[in-house]
Amino acid sequence: MSSPKHSPIKNPPPRVAGQSLDEELNRLLAEDVMPWIAVAILAGLFAVLEWLRWTFTIQPHPVIVTLGVVGFMAFCAYKALSYRRRIRNLKQGRDGEREVGAMLEELRADGCVVIHDLVGDGFNLDHVVLSTRGVFAVETKTVSKPDGKANITYDGERVLIDGVGDYTCAADQAIAEAAWLRKLCASLTGKTYAVQPVVVFPGWWVENRKPPGQCPAWVLNPSALVKFIAGAREQVPEGEVRALIHHLRQHIQNQQRDR
Repeated sequence: MSSPKHSPIKNPPPRVAGQSLDEELNRLLAEDVMPWIAVAILAGLFAVLEWLRWTFTIQPHPVIVTLGVVGFMAFCAYKALSYRRRIRNLKQGRDGEREVGAMLEELRADGCVVIHDLVGDGFNLDHVVLSTRGVFAVETKTVSKPDGKANITYDGERVLIDGVGDYTCAADQAIAEAAWLRKLCASLTGKTYAVQPVVVFPGWWVENRKPPGQCPAWVLNPSALVKFIAGAREQVPEGEVRALIHHLRQHIQNQQRDR
């Protein structure tokens, strides 16, 4: 009798940029959209069955059944199509995270380590950058742009999109996520590290009314973020960075095994 086999992969692969949004997108399609499409198909098959009964003169009622089925199929189509906006937003958010992730990968050449999609309790950090220049918690916001000139401004208190749309909640979210990451790093290593909260808006021109160093969070576009991190001063010893990276990776692997 042959012994049982198992995968040769000991540790789960690292998460990729946008993975939480991909998982939510797949869940939405599988649990909310596809059931309605399946029910509509079944209803259509029922109408076909009635027409077959009519063909073979088995007391059919195709008109009544077809009218009922058509109405039900229209309702199912309405329910399935009602998720279009949610699906479009998820895809846009996922693509934005992947664009930012690809730009952050450039920092590896400078000795940085980038972790994508670090899962917390009911939320996720889109990207975490670790290096001797510090720890950075990066939140990506992929916001649709209007035609023509448009920009984002940040004065250290409010984030305004095109001068009117208030997106300050994005900075507040980044600050909260950075605080969570700081506590996580402290629990894993016994040391407290400053974590810089960052919000990036792919595809937008971002104007900072105050120097980012004087603001509770950085609000930037992706290319500016890469330059800011690359130009930041050294503040964490290399040995401590390596230890922190090791502990975070172990934490993520344990997380994935428990899911």
